[in-house]
Amino acid sequence: MTALGLVVVYCVERIAEAMRPELVGTARLDRTTLVGGGAFMIGWTDLSVAVGHLDDVLALTMVTLAVWALTANLPTIAGLCLGLSVDSKPWALVFLALILAVPAFMRRHVALWAGAVVAMAWLPFLVTGSCACGW
Repeated sequence: MTALGLVVVYCVERIAEAMRPELVGTARLDRTTLVGGGAFMIGWTDLSVAVGHLDDVLALTMVTLAVWALTANLPTIAGLCLGLSVDSKPWALVFLALILAVPAFMRRHVALWAGAVVAMAWLPFLVTGSCACGW
């Protein structure tokens, strides 16, 4: 789980480069990544090692990958990652607001993929729960 923290730092650096292309290859971005990544890894290590919450680690990693996919203009991957984030941890529903950051013509595509992934994961629980209740 700690290794996923390094993946998150890498993704955040790629997101920064996509949003601010003038920073690519500069010492400023390198220093910021080093200092910010070091501070981030202190908290991430506590989450992944001391507490050992795999579901939280997966939710945060998936939402980071979704943002990276959004900056790379990959709406299908963004929808899949958002859906997997929600599947990992229900509190990640708040991340679905990222769909509003997508350009209007891609918004439905991202929302459909995220919804399909969430539905596939939670449908068995809804079906067995409704059968047990007599619905």
